[in-house]
Amino acid sequence: MIIDIPILNGKLLSKPIDNWIVTWEVNENYRHWCLQADIRNDCTALVILLNPGKLNGDANNLSGDTTLRILRKAFNNTGINPFIINLFDYCTPDYSVLIKNWPKRDYKYLVYEKLLPYKFIFSLYAYGSIDRNDPKYNDIVSRVNLIQSIFRHIPKLDFDNSFTTHPIRWQIENKIIKIHKTLLDAKSVFIK
Repeated sequence: MIIDIPILNGKLLSKPIDNWIVTWEVNENYRHWCLQADIRNDCTALVILLNPGKLNGDANNLSGDTTLRILRKAFNNTGINPFIINLFDYCTPDYSVLIKNWPKRDYKYLVYEKLLPYKFIFSLYAYGSIDRNDPKYNDIVSRVNLIQSIFRHIPKLDFDNSFTTHPIRWQIENKIIKIHKTLLDAKSVFIK
């Protein structure tokens, strides 16, 4: 998959890193999507995270975005490119900043339905665990339900709940190798 025009009329940015070409679209402090592509890969998975971290309109922030780095490591040599969207597209690596800016959590438009023409072999919901006591719990669950409804035609990859956890948790729990193997196995199941 190659995307060379903005989907939401934002600014399209691209930068190489670690044998990947990372392309993303931004408007102000909002990142709508991010594609991490290795030219050797032949398919793409939809990865759903909570909100963008450090990578926004400044391409220099790419190397400092830990979540994107972990995803590149997990997807490396799987033949699958991760296409990342978020429940909310306000950029901040700090959840408390997102909460303080909750009214601004979304750009004017959501990107989800504009992605329907693209082909994804599976979806991976990796936004992390949500505390039922979180004051934004209902908003988060509502957004998850919306995204699952829009992308209901895409098979959902779920492996012993490892994938609903955030990629940083994969690293903390030393699960990247296990997840890498699961991604390889999933490719053979979903590509026939």
